Amino acid sequence: LLCLVAVGASIGCDGESSSADKDAQFKEDVHTVAKKPGARGGDDEKALQATLSSIQSIKSAVQAYKIEKDKLPQSLEDLTVGINDDEPLLEAGSLRDAWGQEFEYKVDGKKYTIRSAGPDGQMNTEDDITN
Repeated sequence: LLCLVAVGASIGCDGESSSADKDAQFKEDVHTVAKKPGARGGDDEKALQATLSSIQSIKSAVQAYKIEKDKLPQSLEDLTVGINDDEPLLEAGSLRDAWGQEFEYKVDGKKYTIRSAGPDGQMNTEDDITN
């Protein structure tokens, strides 16, 4: 089970819920996270939504890569190179969050983590956003 987590809230979990349920929960969780102490309102909410969207795009690209290559990419840069003469799964510029920081990608066996440092720009703090 992979979930997006930010400031202690679960965002966009992949589970048995319907697509409509997931969409409603995603919107509710984004609103909750944006209202946490330290959130600066509209700009942070937009940046959070953009970063969550980017993480979802990267996650989709990782899954497509895994289907094509039968393994996880070793780095996000692997997603910016075409597979079998196809176009790249992602543009190099899409590997940054809404605050301009590069996403962190870690592989542990068959699992992976995509992490944004969040608004504070520091990894492994409470405002990080992960899949």
